[in-house]
Amino acid sequence: MIGIGTYKLPRDEEKAVELIRYAINNGMNYIDGSRGYWDVELRIAKALKDSYREKIFLSSKWSPWVMEMEDCNEPNEYCVRKRIDESLKRLEVDYLDFYQLWYINTVENFRIATKKGGMVDGVLKAIDEGIVGKIGYTTHATSEDIITCLNESDWPSMILVSYNVLNQEHEESLRVAHEKGITTMVMNPVGGGSFLRGNSFLKGLSDNVGTESIADLSIRFVLSNENVNGILSGIANKSDVDNTIKSRKACPLNSAKLNYIKKFVDSCKKINGFCVSCNYCMPCPQRINIPSIMQCVFLDDMGDIGEAKLNYSKMEEGIKAEACIGCGLCEEKCPQKLEIIKSMKRASENYA
Repeated sequence: MIGIGTYKLPRDEEKAVELIRYAINNGMNYIDGSRGYWDVELRIAKALKDSYREKIFLSSKWSPWVMEMEDCNEPNEYCVRKRIDESLKRLEVDYLDFYQLWYINTVENFRIATKKGGMVDGVLKAIDEGIVGKIGYTTHATSEDIITCLNESDWPSMILVSYNVLNQEHEESLRVAHEKGITTMVMNPVGGGSFLRGNSFLKGLSDNVGTESIADLSIRFVLSNENVNGILSGIANKSDVDNTIKSRKACPLNSAKLNYIKKFVDSCKKINGFCVSCNYCMPCPQRINIPSIMQCVFLDDMGDIGEAKLNYSKMEEGIKAEACIGCGLCEEKCPQKLEIIKSMKRASENYA
């Protein structure tokens, strides 16, 4: 499955609908939506009219840890059923192929969701009623914790994790899930777009391997893993669709190239993590544009400090790292567990 990541769709309704249909017409056959993505579901609803619904697998997701709802915000079967019904109404469909528990990032949350009367029970009842096809969950947990959870339960039909050329931690959890017959989907194959911003390190790797671009390298690396069933590609324009489909149609990277990539990354790796621009850290109480500054830090980590300083200089005053007071709210919400406060201090000291 080649999935449409919908968070970065154009906010303009007409453009969003046109882009979704363009993606479907060109071979993208899975849509990942959410009750918590601004008005994405309303855009998807319009795009799926005129028989487009029958051409794709449709998924939505929710959990109280990501999106608080006033009427019902507990990790139980009643609340998740309300969210399912709301998504069906907003999407103007009577059936979801997948429903996912969103952001199950700890073993504790996994067990809360799985206990009697929990969110899993709510989705399983929706499956029994014929309004949901299969159940899955999304996670940014460690590979070890994911495997622990998978070994404790047999209910997931799908799992969605981050995996890419610079973050290969989840190779083992992908293998375990695949061997259990669980559909494995990968998010952030190009680092949420981070890899494409002036990255000489990855450009050199792409040239050495013989791929057309950093995006081609990144997507083909993920899809060459036999334990990966599909990817989500966040699309904002037609070129995102074209590049994803072109890389999907290209031959998988052979074992020699894959081994070269892994050894090259291991020998040159300079970072412990990077921002994927998910915006979960936002809004900042001090109005700091955290994702943009974290992109500058990433460029610096990859050897492009000149580009990092240039990008930082173009940012508006008042939203730069100098305004950080170290409150830590961003770090609490960051799914990548990044040391944002340290990065803000580093940016203010080195890029200003």
